[in-house]
Amino acid sequence: MKKLMKYVLPSLLISTTCFADKVKLLEKNDEALQARVDLIQNAKKEIFVEYYEVASDSLSLTGLSMLRKAAEGGVKVKILIDNMHNSLSDAEMAAVLGISDSTKASENIEIKVFNPLHSLNPLHLTYRNHDKLMNIDGEMMIVGGRNVAKNYFGKAKSAELNFKDADALVVGDSAKESKQYFLDLWNKNPEVKTVNLNRYSYYGLNTNCNGEDSASCKDQRESANKEVKTAHDKLNSYLDVFMSGKAWVKTEAISEMFKDLEDIKNVKFAYSDPSKSMKNVENKLSAQIMQSFSVHAKENILIVTPYLYPTEDGLKSLEKLSAAGIKIKIVTNSLASTDVVLVHAAYLTIKKRLTDMGIEIYEFKGPEILHCKGVVIDDKISMMGSFNFDRRSALINREIGIRMGGLNDEASQFTKEFIKFINEEIIANSTLVSKDKIEYSTKDLDDAISDKKKKEFDVELKNPMLHFEFGKKQI
Repeated sequence: MKKLMKYVLPSLLISTTCFADKVKLLEKNDEALQARVDLIQNAKKEIFVEYYEVASDSLSLTGLSMLRKAAEGGVKVKILIDNMHNSLSDAEMAAVLGISDSTKASENIEIKVFNPLHSLNPLHLTYRNHDKLMNIDGEMMIVGGRNVAKNYFGKAKSAELNFKDADALVVGDSAKESKQYFLDLWNKNPEVKTVNLNRYSYYGLNTNCNGEDSASCKDQRESANKEVKTAHDKLNSYLDVFMSGKAWVKTEAISEMFKDLEDIKNVKFAYSDPSKSMKNVENKLSAQIMQSFSVHAKENILIVTPYLYPTEDGLKSLEKLSAAGIKIKIVTNSLASTDVVLVHAAYLTIKKRLTDMGIEIYEFKGPEILHCKGVVIDDKISMMGSFNFDRRSALINREIGIRMGGLNDEASQFTKEFIKFINEEIIANSTLVSKDKIEYSTKDLDDAISDKKKKEFDVELKNPMLHFEFGKKQI
């Protein structure tokens, strides 16, 4: 019974488990990046990070070099990456882990991957870890939509490749809960495995070569050691650039990041049972969110989501809410701005149904890709996290989030700023496509669609995956 209660209680509906935390909205790219730098550099005991996507670019490698430096200083570092979206090479991971040198990094830093390929059950690959979390000392965390790559912080060369996103910086008891969530996921989840570096492992880099194949063995060993040294030097060079003050953000006192934190008395870290595969999880985050709509919403719901393709149960819940007089507004990507054409094609199959419900729908113009994921209920309760309003997030992927405020509270500054961000940075750059059960012309959006994307869209309309629950890709 105790075990059951542990994972039934973490519901967005349970007010008795809410915490009084300090919170800050991170919608500006440089501030979101600065917050991560500040937290890493001020870690005293441990840093836990998990991301759906980690790139092998200058921003990601700079961050990894900082984590490695923290580990060298005695901080315990655990890194969990979704295996399908881990772009780091084995040599780069070996360098991060300090396998080939004598520093303390190798004692204090670990990397695990979520759901690596299992050839006996390829369909199992559909289960992904979509969480995005950084936890420092069990006291501070960043949760939201950003993965680890340049374009999640507005640093891609072309605006069309950058994402429009937001995170929450949280200090307090909900960060303690997210730490326990991470540790349960790390230690108990059957999909989480220690990364296999093969010939870039300690054994592979130091193996004795004997017998008939000794010459080939030595060549492979020397090649692997050379690659790891190159990766190690690259990490050091990125760290040197940062320490010299020539990176995107610089070292600053943590007090600067914390000076305008806001006390919010109702804060809840939301998640699904971390010890189980998602197919065995009963209280999925999607169900918690829909239940929260039903219980808390009295006047209006504002949803921002990159991908809009709810489950049938989700659509029925929206129909009931709308029929009860709840005003629902949704903003999502247009075909011009989306990076996942298949999901947009799926959205178009339910667009009329959403319109007939009386839902007010906006489509983002770009040039960035809308990637922010969040909800505001009655202008008082705000939610932010990794959850998309599509079927992958609802049924398949691991997702986490944070809820702030209650209907009996005054609207927090966080919620006011989040609404302002959605209105001024997203809706102001979007086209109204339906309202009051009327569908409007989208000529301005149609004119912005590239010929390449039009061709891709035509192909995806014939894709047998279009109506399949799993979809094709999600970030």
